Amino acid sequence: MNLSSASRLGLHLFMVVILLVMFGVVMLGIQDDNVYNRVDDSIGDVEVVNGDESNTYEVIYLVTGDTYRADVLICDRYGKMNNVRDVGMGWQYKFEAQAGAHMYLQASNSKEEGHKQIIVELYIDGVLRDKETDVGAYPLAVIDKYLPD
Repeated sequence: MNLSSASRLGLHLFMVVILLVMFGVVMLGIQDDNVYNRVDDSIGDVEVVNGDESNTYEVIYLVTGDTYRADVLICDRYGKMNNVRDVGMGWQYKFEAQAGAHMYLQASNSKEEGHKQIIVELYIDGVLRDKETDVGAYPLAVIDKYLPD
């Protein structure tokens, strides 16, 4: 069976698209296994996971504002500092942390210029515990604290 050049080109393009889709699915699976989740503008209801004996807290970092994208620096569930580049507004990171753990959330305007606002919020067991806002050409908002013992 002879295939024309156009048919072969179409077949090659189809195979490339399939490979790209497969790569994207694999990368999404890897991203889900990592510590970052992107969500819409609201965090919704938060289930309290704090047990009396466990001394753990459910923590949510949330980034909002009127800038389109942000660069974020966090202290993650493992106590390590991580950069997350170019996230959309409404980005959140939800995890469980031990009493006394370091909580750090920093967000800055990643691309846009102009008078923009960026907001970072820290929720502990479903309750807003800290909120910082900055406004300007390159706003930078930071929360830096420790969970209660």
